[in-house]
Amino acid sequence: MIGPAGSQQLLQQCFELVSSGGRLIIQAQYLNDDFTSPRWPTLLNLLQRVATPDGRNHAIGETTQWMEDAGFVDIELFPFSPWNVCRALVGRKP
Repeated sequence: MIGPAGSQQLLQQCFELVSSGGRLIIQAQYLNDDFTSPRWPTLLNLLQRVATPDGRNHAIGETTQWMEDAGFVDIELFPFSPWNVCRALVGRKP
């Protein structure tokens, strides 16, 4: 809900707070990299665009890139279950 620039800044702050060897887990209803699927994350994207000044839902690829830019490595995507639209990106601080 804080937009791409705010999200990138938050990830930078998180990197500084995580201990060396620690992990950051970001759980979300990620959009696929086409920004038009899956259904529920796309609906969440529409709601955030209407209800917030800068917000929008984020895609897996862009969030992964932001985590890498902040300094995290070994970033992996973990789906939850077929009926749960949430997924988690997990990155490690070297």
